[in-house]
Amino acid sequence: MMQKKLIVALSALPLALAGFAFAADSTSNTAAATQAQLNQIQQQIIALQAQIHQDGQRHATLSHREHTLGRGIGNYLEDDSAPGYNLEGSYPAPTFAVDLLENKDHYGALTVGGALEQDTQYFDGSTGMPHGSQVALTTANVDLMSNINTWTTAFVSAGIVGSNDMSFTLNKGFITFGNLSKSPLYLSVGRNYIPFGTFGGNGPWSANLTRILFRSNEIDEVILGMQRQHLGNSLTLLNNDSGSTLSNFAYSANYENAFHQINYTLGAGYLNDMRATVGDALAGSTDPRRMPAQDINGSISYGLYSFSSELISLTHAPVGQNGKPRSWYFNGSYAPMIMGDTTVFDLSFSQSTHFNNVTTALNAPLVANSNNPNLPGSITTGVQRMWIAGISREVLPDFIPGLEYMEYNTYAHQHASAWTLDLSLFF
Repeated sequence: MMQKKLIVALSALPLALAGFAFAADSTSNTAAATQAQLNQIQQQIIALQAQIHQDGQRHATLSHREHTLGRGIGNYLEDDSAPGYNLEGSYPAPTFAVDLLENKDHYGALTVGGALEQDTQYFDGSTGMPHGSQVALTTANVDLMSNINTWTTAFVSAGIVGSNDMSFTLNKGFITFGNLSKSPLYLSVGRNYIPFGTFGGNGPWSANLTRILFRSNEIDEVILGMQRQHLGNSLTLLNNDSGSTLSNFAYSANYENAFHQINYTLGAGYLNDMRATVGDALAGSTDPRRMPAQDINGSISYGLYSFSSELISLTHAPVGQNGKPRSWYFNGSYAPMIMGDTTVFDLSFSQSTHFNNVTTALNAPLVANSNNPNLPGSITTGVQRMWIAGISREVLPDFIPGLEYMEYNTYAHQHASAWTLDLSLFF
């Protein structure tokens, strides 16, 4: 009888072991699944923290990007439907038309905005360079944007920009046809910046060499573009310098995306003839040949840090230069939360090549004076290198002061520097 019980017990042992193994395996699987869920939740928390940082930066960073990407362009619009504000200046000037189209739903049927900018500056340099101090109202703009219907958007900006005669001018005005939620195609007609380059890396007041030398003022143009989620393309027909015919063109392409918490952009462009532009260092050149320019740019950002760079070059050497004129910049930015708000620190370096004896107009002095009646800080020998360091912060709603140090060297081996306190008020 005892032997029979032992045999029954032994025969049941494998079943018991199997049950124990199954229970252990189930427990192990449950633990593994729980750990996987915890890991996923942890990743979501990290992503959420990154988003909170980005949202926390947005209130001041958008206004800061007005300085770094489009200072002085005369377009500032508020988004009253969103926390804080959304300035037009947060969009790069060369891509303003399509950026505004992408965000048109943030604005009502009619939006009125504007800005005032006052600067106090001390500038000094080696023998023959500007020396002194100035206080000036450098920007006063009024902007109107109208969402005429779901397919039509109009924009007008007028005011003074860096003028000492206080003349009031129409800076830009254009109408854009398109609805990107229904079609990736759009058409923009009017006076605007050329969609060529990004021209970032500037300070609260000063622009770097790449923008000074290669960015044209607003010009009459027709833009035909296609904008998808990550990729944008545009072909632009431009008036020549006399404003009579669409005899110039530009093409640009840009791509933007994110990899985990890293955001990045890549862009390239081609401008058929720099001679037919206005306001840049090469406009109106008497060189008998076309002066095509090509651009490549990129940016990367992670958390509180962002970096951008750009290179623009002519395709051949013009008369009087022994090489292709080009300019590049590199900019680094850090935007931590200090005492409850974002404070933006910027450092930028830019350099030019084969721009010797090409007049370069700087923002030091602030405005034209008796020694330089036509251009503020016009350097006839050309500027070769420039450093810009700046700090800016919104201290009151829509009021953003910035402090900047700018230093540059000329092709004639002279140097100069300027300290600028920039006060910007948006309304």
